[in-house]
Amino acid sequence: MTASRIVQLLSAALLILLLVTPASAGDRVVILDGGKSWAVEESTGLRSLPAPAGDVVLHKAAHTASGRLVAGIEQVHRQGKTAERLILWQYGEDSAERIPAPKQLHDAATYAPTPLIEDGVLSGLVWIEGFAPNKTRVLAAQRSGAGWSQPVAVSEFGPGTQIALDVARLSDGSLLAVWAAYDGEDDEIVWSRYDGTWTRPRALTANDVPDVTPTLHATKRGAIVAWSGYDGNDYRIQLADFTSADTATWSEPRLLQGRGAVSPQFQRTANDAAVLTWRQAVPRTWMAATLRGGELLWAAPAAAPTTQLEGQPLASIRDGAVQLLWPVAASENAANTKTGPTTILVPTIVQRP
Repeated sequence: MTASRIVQLLSAALLILLLVTPASAGDRVVILDGGKSWAVEESTGLRSLPAPAGDVVLHKAAHTASGRLVAGIEQVHRQGKTAERLILWQYGEDSAERIPAPKQLHDAATYAPTPLIEDGVLSGLVWIEGFAPNKTRVLAAQRSGAGWSQPVAVSEFGPGTQIALDVARLSDGSLLAVWAAYDGEDDEIVWSRYDGTWTRPRALTANDVPDVTPTLHATKRGAIVAWSGYDGNDYRIQLADFTSADTATWSEPRLLQGRGAVSPQFQRTANDAAVLTWRQAVPRTWMAATLRGGELLWAAPAAAPTTQLEGQPLASIRDGAVQLLWPVAASENAANTKTGPTTILVPTIVQRP
C-alpha cells in the first residue's frame, strides 16, 4: 500500500469520526474564518466540521433532518478565467454528499447562497448572481425531490450592486428577503416576500444617504430587520418591524444609540434566544442586544479590544448575560492570535432603543 493511499484512508477515517456524532436540537452550526471553515457549537464548545475541498467560501449552514447542510461559492479556474459556482454539501452521520445546485444563469459574480429549510428538508435556495460585481440580481429556485425549478428573478438588474442578502422564514410559512441595492444615488434597503410567488421588490428605505448590511430575525408577529444607515455624519444601527398580516406593513425606522455602528448581525443562540451584535466606533467596542417579547433591548458596551478581535463574534446567553466569543480559526497562526479565544460578558440590559 502506497503512502498516498494510507493518507487517503486516514483522511476518510477522520471524516467519519467527525460526522458520526449526531446533532442535538440545541446545536448551532456556524461559519468561521471568513467562510473558510465551519463548526457545530456544543455544550463543550465548538467542534470543527470538515470543509469541502477546493477554492470554496462558505456562506450559510443549517440543520436538516438528514444532518447538517452548508452552502457556499466554489471558484473554478479554467483557461485563465474564473467561474463562481454554487455549492451545497449535506453531511450525515456517516456520509458527506455534494447536492446538485440550481442552474445558474451567470457565473461571473455569485454571492450569498441562502438555503431554505422547511420541516427539516432543503426546499429552496436564494442567492445573488450576475455578469459583473456591479451588475447583479437576486434569484431563487425551489427544490422538489432531487431536482430544482428554473431560477426566477426576485429582482432584476439595476443601476448598480445588489448585496448583503438575508432571508427568514416567518411564522406563517412565508419567506421574507432583504438586501441592499444601489438606486443610482446610494444603497437602500429593499425587500420582497414569498408566499407562492415573490412580490415585486420594494424599498424599505428611500432617502439620500447609504443604508447597508441588513440582517433579519423572524418573530411571532413577523420579523425585525436591522441595518447600518448613514445619518449625514455617522453610520448608526437602525431597526424596523415587519408585520406579516394581510397588509404586510413596516414600522417607521428607529435608531439605536451610538455613532459609527456597522456590521449588524442577528444570531439565534443554541438556547433559541435572539441576539443582535454590531461593531461601534464611538466608543470603539462591540455591542450586543437581546430580543425579548418582540422588543430589542440593548446592553452596555462590551470591553472588547476590537483592534485584535476584528471578526464577527458568536453570541450566547448564559446566566442572564450575553456572552460574546471570538473563536480562533485553525488556519490562523500564532502571530495572528494574540488573544486566543476571548469571551466577553455584556452587562445586564440598561436601556431600550
